[in-house]
Amino acid sequence: MPLTSQIDWSKGTVFIHDGTLICSPNSKRFVILPCGPPSLKHLEAAKDENKAHLPYPGSTHFDRKLDIDLALYRQPVQWEDSYGWLAFVPLSPSFISLPFKPLSWTPEPRRWRTGQTTYQWEVESHEKGEWYRCESQLVYLCEKLRLWYRIPGTPPPVPSRFGYDRPHRSKEIAEKMVEVSRNAFVLWMGFLSYLIAQSRRPEHAAHLRDDGKKPVPAWHTKILEEQAAEAAAAVAASAQTGWDPITPPPPLITEPWLDGLRQSVVWNFTPQTPRAGIAYDWTTSHRTRPPIEFFLDNAIAVYYPWGVVEEDTMKTHKLVRQDLRPPSEMLATVLDEFLGSTDVPLATLFMRKYYEQPDSTVSPSIKLLGQSHSQSFVFQHIMDRYHNEQTAFERAWDNPDNLDIDDILRQRSSQVNAKARRMEENWNDSFTEGHEMQGRISGVVDVTGDVRGIQNTESFTDWEPYWTRRLAQWRKALENEDPAARRLRLAREKQKPTRRTKMYQWKMVRHANGTVTYLRQLVSPNMAAKLYHKYRPRQVVYNSIDNVWDLCRYFKPPIELAQGGSDNSDLSSGSSDESDPGPIPLVSKPNQVVNTPEPQEPRVQQFDPSSRPPTPAAEHFSGYPGSPDMQVDAVHSHVTDTVPPPDVEPALTLLDARPPPAPKPDARTGWMVPARNLVQSLRLGYGYTGPGSGFSVRASTTTKDERKEWLEIVESLGFLSANADDHLEEADKQTVQVFYQHYVVSDSEDMLADLCDLHPNNKYGLHTFLGLREVQRPHKSMFVFSEPRSQWSDWKLGVETAEVALYVCRLMQMYPTLDIDDIGYKLLSKGVPCRTFVKIPASPRSKTVVDKFIPTSFRPAGYTFVVEDFLEYRHQCETLLSMPQGRAAVLKGGIISRIASEYLGLLSTLEGPSPEIITNKQGFMILLGPNECWADDELTEKELAVLCGTYGMYTGKLTSQLAGSQLTHLYTARANQTTIVSWFPPADLWAPGSLRNGRQLIEWTPDNEKWYQDRVRDILAGQAQPHTKVQWRTWYRGIPQARRLKEQSSHRSADFVDRHLPITQGKL
Repeated sequence: MPLTSQIDWSKGTVFIHDGTLICSPNSKRFVILPCGPPSLKHLEAAKDENKAHLPYPGSTHFDRKLDIDLALYRQPVQWEDSYGWLAFVPLSPSFISLPFKPLSWTPEPRRWRTGQTTYQWEVESHEKGEWYRCESQLVYLCEKLRLWYRIPGTPPPVPSRFGYDRPHRSKEIAEKMVEVSRNAFVLWMGFLSYLIAQSRRPEHAAHLRDDGKKPVPAWHTKILEEQAAEAAAAVAASAQTGWDPITPPPPLITEPWLDGLRQSVVWNFTPQTPRAGIAYDWTTSHRTRPPIEFFLDNAIAVYYPWGVVEEDTMKTHKLVRQDLRPPSEMLATVLDEFLGSTDVPLATLFMRKYYEQPDSTVSPSIKLLGQSHSQSFVFQHIMDRYHNEQTAFERAWDNPDNLDIDDILRQRSSQVNAKARRMEENWNDSFTEGHEMQGRISGVVDVTGDVRGIQNTESFTDWEPYWTRRLAQWRKALENEDPAARRLRLAREKQKPTRRTKMYQWKMVRHANGTVTYLRQLVSPNMAAKLYHKYRPRQVVYNSIDNVWDLCRYFKPPIELAQGGSDNSDLSSGSSDESDPGPIPLVSKPNQVVNTPEPQEPRVQQFDPSSRPPTPAAEHFSGYPGSPDMQVDAVHSHVTDTVPPPDVEPALTLLDARPPPAPKPDARTGWMVPARNLVQSLRLGYGYTGPGSGFSVRASTTTKDERKEWLEIVESLGFLSANADDHLEEADKQTVQVFYQHYVVSDSEDMLADLCDLHPNNKYGLHTFLGLREVQRPHKSMFVFSEPRSQWSDWKLGVETAEVALYVCRLMQMYPTLDIDDIGYKLLSKGVPCRTFVKIPASPRSKTVVDKFIPTSFRPAGYTFVVEDFLEYRHQCETLLSMPQGRAAVLKGGIISRIASEYLGLLSTLEGPSPEIITNKQGFMILLGPNECWADDELTEKELAVLCGTYGMYTGKLTSQLAGSQLTHLYTARANQTTIVSWFPPADLWAPGSLRNGRQLIEWTPDNEKWYQDRVRDILAGQAQPHTKVQWRTWYRGIPQARRLKEQSSHRSADFVDRHLPITQGKL
């Protein structure tokens, strides 16, 4: 298995541990190499059927021998056939994928009565069932791979052996069993990763050869076919008995399940999924150990010592990779740091251990050693370092004074590595702390990528800056609130939901060094309502705009935020879920939580929210007076601050504890609101200014043809004919018809002079707008607005089409007091695409990130997609949008923004570009010169395809290049022609400036929203399938009038900006 490229040592490290040089070509972690082969023998008792060591209902203790502490599986392991797979254990396991969805939250044990005075604690049956099915799927797939490919390895004990499915005497024991069982799942994830990687090695792949024409491995197809054959055999056997045919159970492994597996950390063999690693001694051979390239190719951290043995092996064995030698610069740096000052005795002791010369009585002199190792960089570097003290060096070498070499070198290593060791220990502590917390807190607990903490949990060293930012965001949201959003907010404040909502619980963690960290953790939906009752009114804050609760026990929220509501309408009035105005969850499971990242710490300095004056335009725009800053919910007065002890809690049965059935999943409504005012849409999008003084209105007599013409106008603007003209006077209709006729159909410029602001003779024309002077055009299709500024944001607004640029100008002209944050809020809430630019240093080679889409999820010909496929797609969206660059989806506008609105918040997007572009320089870039550029977050073609739910699908036909005798040797099942299908329209068809798309107007229209809601509803009902690009292109065309409107708008807008906004490279 040769490596395709040379080792990049910039991703590696060299350090000294206990006086021994340790190298890793692909990891920078500080580790401790193992002294012997790995083993799980302490867990062997868990494999016994009698479960002798597990705590039974009558016991009150837990056998620590059976504990699985994942912090113990973070160090690299030596290769051993039975447990070499421990090198693949993920350091930060993520459960955001369909196969591991049940593990993304911690079930809470319920208490139920077993007698008059006795109780037991047990996880609810449906939660145990989901964990058991997850366990069965993992064990089934692992066993099949191990047998088919003949891969060595002893699997870990199954999670159920640790008793998550059993009742226990105390809650503490039950929670501990759940925690240990969940950690056992992580070991199985590492074992499955190992099997998948091994199955691709030629030695094992020969047992089950892949079909080169298929993008999926051979076991992918075989396991599906084998399950189908078993089900058919069961049905046939049942039919022979003369009884009614049985219905076979659903298969354990399905296509959506395998899709989720490919998107999970189990199948992610990249540096983004760090794993425990391998201590690899490449100077010795091992019959069954994979070559070092196997671990390097799969991004498994490789560690090995570097000493005289490795140097001699590299000189005498020409087949050894020469790039395994650590760079001289790295060796020099670590040696200089270790030796420190001119400590001659320490240097001689290090050389004795490096060259394996512990005994001074038989060791050669320095001169003889130099002759034997004249090419050794370590020898030359140390001798050059002490060339002025050669006599003292030789004396110290010849007379070591019976010093304990190992002890001295160990002490020095500890001093040098103290900082690195503390960093690693802190990571271990946070890792262990997060998993221990899972047994105590009911909620989503997830760790993904190299994030050192728990996903769906924010950490703060101080809680006050967070609430300061929240208050500022709340006020800004109220200023930009439209009537529809206001009605929704007031409805929530009247009946505050406790189920169809997101609830965050604040935790306080005290560290060993005395510092305190505050955690804001998402609570599981099935525990939200119960947990809510355990907090006093002063500790509960409700944000009715985002439908989010904050439960704060360890501090008091700011007084400004606690002056809101004083009654608990939702609970005291006995309101039901049917009247709950909160957003509907994305899936039907009550324990499913969507990961919605909250705003991160802003990159600008802190400010005092009270110093900001109220924006005069807020009342003018929304039509209502100011509202309270935040609503704080109050519960009944008898609720106490602390959780009642177990002996006073009412006895619960499993039936009583079961959460109510979840509502039917649907498309969630959020901050993206379609346009509702037809006249205002015409005003902002197309420059309609209303009738001038010379315009006359005819008598209000509407014929059938005129009504039809009016409905065509309404439809071309994306409005629904049923309610588009509810509040429109007949005179306004006539004016709009005249404007539309001359703007789209005819070329009568005289009439447009009174109706359109693009006409040079219109008294409200955009040419009179002074804000045009502040618009820079660094590129033909890019416009950057330097005004208005904001004291809270340092980004500049950018747009990519002339139509949107003029839309922004009209918005600024209509509301001159809004700052850039307010304008951005209005654009994004209407689905208008834009960018949030910052200026960063760049080089002439800096360019926008690119990643071409190549489908990885394939379906066979004739496959019928099911709801499970769609739910797995949503898991992929959730994972992608939780990344720093995920905010770029909100900025895309149109269908991408609508999809992202179900997962991300709007206010967090307006905080500006993420570190992905600021620090890593990965995103969208427009060069302004040789040393700087405008930059913003960007999604690649691959990421956009994921958001649209894209698959490859076999058509059942042969490709055209196969001809002649080849056709006679192939059959339909192996036909290799594929096509691309997706749940939602491809993003490239919705690209800005696409004139063939009659449904993509500037704003997200009511017609778009109705279609989206209907589409999601049909998919979840099993009545819709993904479409091909050709089918989507047919849907995209819309009606001819809409395409004509877009064409005219594009032409007129481009002509206007070419006259008034020339292309310039001027700096802002």
